[in-house]
Amino acid sequence: MTFFWKKFIKSVFPLLCCISVHCINEGEFFTSIETMEELFDIEVDLLGSLDRYIKEQQRILNLLISRYEEAVQTLYDIKSREKYVSNPINAFSLIRRLTKDWPKTLSLVHNITDIIGENELPGKDEFISAIKAIFRLQDVYKISTEILAKGKLPGVEKYSILTAEDCAEIAFYYYSIHFYELSTQWLLQALLKVEKDKSMQTGYILESLALSTCFEGDQESSTKYMKQLLKTYPYYTPPPELVADFNIALMQNCSQVAAERMKARDPSVPELYPEEIEEYNAMCRAKGRFIPGLRCHYVHYGNPYLLMGPFKVEELHIEPPILLFHDAMSDEEIKHLKNESAPYMTRAQIIMPNGSVRSADYRTSRITWIEDGEDAVAHRISQRVKAMTNLDIEHSEMNQISNYGIAGEYISHSDAIEGINLTTEPTGNRLATFMFYMSDVEQGGHTVFPLLKVSIPPKKRAGVFWFNLHENGTIDYRMRHASCPVVLGSKWVCNKWLHEAGQELKFPCTERESNRQYFYL
Repeated sequence: MTFFWKKFIKSVFPLLCCISVHCINEGEFFTSIETMEELFDIEVDLLGSLDRYIKEQQRILNLLISRYEEAVQTLYDIKSREKYVSNPINAFSLIRRLTKDWPKTLSLVHNITDIIGENELPGKDEFISAIKAIFRLQDVYKISTEILAKGKLPGVEKYSILTAEDCAEIAFYYYSIHFYELSTQWLLQALLKVEKDKSMQTGYILESLALSTCFEGDQESSTKYMKQLLKTYPYYTPPPELVADFNIALMQNCSQVAAERMKARDPSVPELYPEEIEEYNAMCRAKGRFIPGLRCHYVHYGNPYLLMGPFKVEELHIEPPILLFHDAMSDEEIKHLKNESAPYMTRAQIIMPNGSVRSADYRTSRITWIEDGEDAVAHRISQRVKAMTNLDIEHSEMNQISNYGIAGEYISHSDAIEGINLTTEPTGNRLATFMFYMSDVEQGGHTVFPLLKVSIPPKKRAGVFWFNLHENGTIDYRMRHASCPVVLGSKWVCNKWLHEAGQELKFPCTERESNRQYFYL
């Protein structure tokens, strides 16, 4: 049997099932008029079944054509793939389409594997992570729900249009972590959109509004939305997952419930070191404070070779020193490191106080490591770090390449590790950090030092240097720093950590905590 006929029989099998009851013994139709009349009825039934089948297939085809045209209009207008996905709203919309729209579309297709091939669609966790990115932008930069719901960011060309269902999905996430005020804002945006795009039923929005406004402490609004829900759906019954919440909302005073619910906010919301969170957020929104007396220098450490081509250094902070090296890496080196690292990047993790590692919502990036001995460019970069800092690199770590994700960030942390020193580890702790910026970032993504009020915008080819330890080897907690969420763009960095071992002659350990101001002059 040919491939064509196999596919044909499979496609019309439902139709054959509909008419199988009419079969009679072969060769007996002509024996009487009565059986001939049955043949007439069979053809009438066949025609009716075929008509229904054609209409159903046409309905499916129309849906597929509509989905295809929508996808074509979305994708073919995009001139830069990187620029499109580096916008968090676009990224959310893309993941939503692949997790919500495409599975529905593909369920209508018989030979689904012919379309998907070896592609792996993102799952629910990816969708939740995309929503969390929206949360980080709102939490840190105080971007209004109304602006985000329009599918754009301040000062940025609009690409994606969020639907009522999109807004509702974001609202449901806020509801799940007990941020009811934001949940209500997103639900109201969904209510405004649902009449136009018909992407979901109004009932789902009204039932959630009745609950979120109550748990927010707004009894009047909760009652209003409950009445509107029952007026629109007189026989409404809450879904099983909301029965308990409806019982609480109906039986108790909303203001009392709100106070209790606020205490139950999801502990997974990043609130590590609460005393720094607001300062971190404020630093990400601001440009940092003006520090008088800062200068630019040509740095050579008296090295005859460097006297002919000194490094261009800008002081960002004196005590403790934070330095910005301009033109520290070339475009060709950046391109090479990106190409070499891309296939091997994995989710970045954090080091816990007990030494274990795990992923965390407040560090959203992918990393890989490039060893000097395996890559000529990486070796050249490390030698340049040695020259720029006048430090020994024999015991330094491999070059870490990092690319931040949707609204990628890393909240306040210290690069030095608790409990590590020359006694516990042969190479000691991370004495200093040199971080290269491998890309410009259109909005956000600053490196901030909250305690020092220093904010550094990413500048491609530049590098930032600072010490993590005091001269006596203890951790300098003033150097706690963070990477602010990327609002728009793709942030690439290369980190080089230099350890204590091998620095005894250049930076001997003393009893002082002074952090080597003007060591570069």
